[in-house]
Amino acid sequence: MTYRRTRRLTMRIVKSGDVHISAPIGMPKSRIEEFIEKNREWIVKAREKTLNRQQSREAFYDQLQLNTAAQKREAKNRLQALVVPMPSIICVPVISWRRTTFPPASTMPVSSLWQVPSI
Repeated sequence: MTYRRTRRLTMRIVKSGDVHISAPIGMPKSRIEEFIEKNREWIVKAREKTLNRQQSREAFYDQLQLNTAAQKREAKNRLQALVVPMPSIICVPVISWRRTTFPPASTMPVSSLWQVPSI
């Protein structure tokens, strides 16, 4: 719990599942404890939801096999194949003094700056 320059009593669940409470400076501890007790069901549900999200995230990353340099290189190439074509999809307006026109996406150059950083 932290006292801050705020007008409201707020509560949030962080990724680790801890409950963080921010209270206005000078608010009595009894009122904060009342607030926690009143929202106990929400805390339990939110912590379960956070735990499930964290477990599913861990399960997803455990499926990725990037143990060797070849696996990392393959993942980089696959990602680059998806990311590099994206700038050609974006349509950038060409502004002239008469009107604004949009060139067809097929004429847009793909910049060499769009490179996936090495893993």
